[in-house]
Order: sequence, then C-alpha cells, then structure tokens
Amino acid sequence: MPNVKTKQAFQPWHLKYRPQSINDLTGQDSVQKVLTRLIAEDSVPQALLLSGPKGTGKTSTARIIAMSLNCEKGVTTTPCGECKNCQAIQNGNSLDVVELDAASHNGVDDIRKLVADASYAPFSARTRVFIIDEAHQLSNSAQNAFLKTLEEPNNHTKFLLATTEPHKMLETVRSRCLPLRFRPISQSEVAKRLEEIAKNEGFSIDDSCLQAIARSSKGGMRDSIQLLFEVFCHKEGDEPLKVDKVYEVTKALNPTQVEFLLSAVAKGDSYNLVRCCQKIEESALDINKVFDSLLTAWTDVMAVVLGANPKQIAKTSILGTENLEALSQKLDLTTLTVGLEKLDQAERRIATSSNSSRWLLATLLSLVSAGGE
Repeated sequence: MPNVKTKQAFQPWHLKYRPQSINDLTGQDSVQKVLTRLIAEDSVPQALLLSGPKGTGKTSTARIIAMSLNCEKGVTTTPCGECKNCQAIQNGNSLDVVELDAASHNGVDDIRKLVADASYAPFSARTRVFIIDEAHQLSNSAQNAFLKTLEEPNNHTKFLLATTEPHKMLETVRSRCLPLRFRPISQSEVAKRLEEIAKNEGFSIDDSCLQAIARSSKGGMRDSIQLLFEVFCHKEGDEPLKVDKVYEVTKALNPTQVEFLLSAVAKGDSYNLVRCCQKIEESALDINKVFDSLLTAWTDVMAVVLGANPKQIAKTSILGTENLEALSQKLDLTTLTVGLEKLDQAERRIATSSNSSRWLLATLLSLVSAGGE
C-alpha cells in the first residue's frame, strides 16, 4: 500500500507560538531576570503572584515555571519540552501540574479540594505546581481558606496565582506571595514578534500592517497573534498583506477616517461630521473601536500640543507626523482637555446604549461646540 501522510491537526497560532522557556518571553525583562535567578538557584518561593494586563504571558509563564521545575534533565531555565514531564505539562494532562480557573471555580469548596490535593506527594514529577488563573475572582472566603496553605506549604508544592486585577485580592494573600508584575508589551516588540511569525508561516506582510495589528492589541501578545491569523485568513493571492485589511477585519477606523473626523472637529465642520458618522453606521463599524481610535488619536495630538516630538509620537500613533502637526496647530489645549473628557465619558456610556452611533455623532458635535475654528 502507498504511504499516506497523516494531516497534522491545526494548532491555533497563539498556542503554536506560545513561549516555551523563560528566554522566549517577549517584553518582560524584569520578570525574566527574577525568574532566571530563582530557577538557576532552585529557590523559587512557595507562592508567586503573576499580575498584569491580559495576553502579556502570565499563564504561559506559570507553565514555563512548572516545566522548569520538573524537566527530567533537572531544574533549568531552558526545559527541553520533549521529556515526559514537559510534554504532559504542555498538553495539560500532568497529574502534578493542576490548573484552576477561578472564574468558574471560586468557592470555598474548590479551594478546600485544592488544599487537600496539595498535601499529596508528586506522582511522577519533582514538584507539584498549582496554577490559579483569574485568581482575583476567588471569593474572600476562598482566599481566607487558602491562607494557611500559602504560608506553610509542603516542600514539594508551589502555588502560582495569575491575575489581571491584583488589587481585588486580599492583602493577606498578596503578602504571602512574591509579586511578578507583567507590563504591556511595547508596540515595536509586538510587531517584531508578529514579523517572525509571518516569516515562519511563509507569507509577506507590510510594516504598516504589523504596526496596525500591534497597536490594536494594547500591549497584549496573545490578542495580536490571534488578529494576525484572522487577517491572514483574508489574504488574497501572493501579495503582501496590506494595512487596509486590518481595518477591514477589525471594523475600526482607518487613519484617513480618523484624520478626517478630527480635522472636521478642528474646523467646526458639523456637516461633514454628520456625513461621516452616517457612513460609519452604514459600514457597521465597531463603535467601541471607533471611540478607542478617536480617543487615542486625540491624546496623541494633545501630547504634541504639550511639546512632544510629533515624529516620535507618530511611531505608535494611527496619525502620521504631518497630520499630528497640522491638528496640533488647529486645536488648543483647552479644547483638547474638554474633548478628552467628553470622549472618555461617551466611550464608557456606549456600553449600555441601545444606539451607540448616536452617541458618536452627539459627542463629535459637542466637541465642535467646545472649540474649533
């Protein structure tokens, strides 16, 4: 019989390109340095609190720590990823690495079960590791039930708590953990990683497209990789991916639309604001993203008015240098300050509005009345 190649199962890119060692972490130099020293000295504390924005590598890092402590080649900052322990942790079926999603398992009984499990010695690994995701969603009673175990765990047990909102956790819990703070990943670092992924997947992509994807992710690597894949799915032929495809896929304002709207505000051009808002509604753009783009661009213009270098701001802004300079000449600081507050308030209100498009128009018209020429 002829050899029949088995088609490899598709793996989502955000999992395929998940970091596999401490050195693979993008944009987290401080976390890297601390963990490298702790693991190299085999002195990882009994409890770590990994906090920071979504998609910055907290849960991935927790799994890397678990592999680093349990790799069959020994405690190492560069786990092999191939031994039985590493493979089990990567596949999520290790008996010694337990993950608890506190978003759905946040009660006292859930923690009591975890505490009971923590009393057992490792089955096949060196160290038992308990990863609690969204740890801030544990109830106060559950957190209190956890205190004694966090303070005096077994020698063979580590607790890794990951959260986007550490301030919601009890101070008594936080004080028993070594904090590792993850920062939003810079736009340039995200874009560089996306370029590496695109090259590995064998397709070309414009730098402006990379920057647009990186900008939209707000410092989160996971979201940017997911968006890169989504944009790739809309690719046509062998031509490099263009930036217009990003705005088409995300239903967000493109740079031309942002500049047009802000220029209309600066000129007091209510007629064109109304026309543009009608087109936005007809195009079914995501109003949340529309407000986000306007608010971010408005802030960029304000930075230039306050003395920032427009060329420097343009490196991460949706607006180019010339547009930033032109708008900074037309909008004074008072108008920008009032407008910033209005945009921010409207952005929060549209979450409960039945007609967010009207909020957009009303807000832009109020900006005209607040200033402009």
